[in-house]
Amino acid sequence: KDLASVSDGKSAISSKLKAIAKAAADANVLVGVSGGINTVDQIKAIEKIGLRPTIGDALANGKLEMADLIVPFIRSDRPDKLFTTVVVDEQHVALGLVYSNAASVREAMRKRAGIYHSRRRGLWHKGLSSGATQDLFEVTLDCDRDALRFVVRQNGVGFCHLNRYTCWDSDRGVGHLFRTLLDRKQNPMQGSYTNKLLNKTEMLNAKMLEEATEIIEAKDKNHVAAEAADVLYFASVICTRAGASWKDVENYLDRRSRRVRRRKGDAKPYALELLRKTTAGATPAGAAAAAPAEKDDAAAAAAGKK
Repeated sequence: KDLASVSDGKSAISSKLKAIAKAAADANVLVGVSGGINTVDQIKAIEKIGLRPTIGDALANGKLEMADLIVPFIRSDRPDKLFTTVVVDEQHVALGLVYSNAASVREAMRKRAGIYHSRRRGLWHKGLSSGATQDLFEVTLDCDRDALRFVVRQNGVGFCHLNRYTCWDSDRGVGHLFRTLLDRKQNPMQGSYTNKLLNKTEMLNAKMLEEATEIIEAKDKNHVAAEAADVLYFASVICTRAGASWKDVENYLDRRSRRVRRRKGDAKPYALELLRKTTAGATPAGAAAAAPAEKDDAAAAAAGKK
């Protein structure tokens, strides 16, 4: 009942709630407040005393929309009052810099799309004419609440008007690898090593085991890095075959990093036995396996096998 006192329409904060806020500050912990929070003023009042409002019912019953958790809290020191907006992909690679206003943010969050404010065109739904649209996943404020970050999935050629993935450089890294693999899956190419792997499960599994063995045998920094690239490539093909994206992989990494309790983590007996058999007949350290001649597409090149 004391926590719900903020929902009296006047955003009044009870003495007990203030006491909780002080205790939380003294203990350096975050305390959430939930129940009966239906207005932006109530959210601001709770934030002001250092507590964390938890919004759920108000979103479900339509009293608040997602943009109400962003727009009232961002500030701009620009004369035109626009919000600087950094657009990144799912791996948080910066795609470009644009501007937003309150109306464009609300429209973007309603439609879950890359919609911004253009000083020339007004409300700007990016990519409607070119096909380079964006699926919007997340909107966040920076630490000073004077800039926005849009996390998107970039469709089409890319973000840049020069038909590049980003406005700074060409597409590269793990994100580029996964996008190339997905393109091979959706648009098979004759002679593509990736397509050969996608169609031959036994071959793909054998190569994954082979590369895992080779990284164990590798010793010097460059050799380890090269073998790690091969392991990542074949693991990425397996992910693509199953419909798993790099974002899915990152989600599991993030989730596991937050675990309070973890398994012991010892190797399974069959893996130890396999390791003993493998290392017993290992090739000399530093001896690199020859790359398959047919592994010649862009995805394979990303793994270091040209």
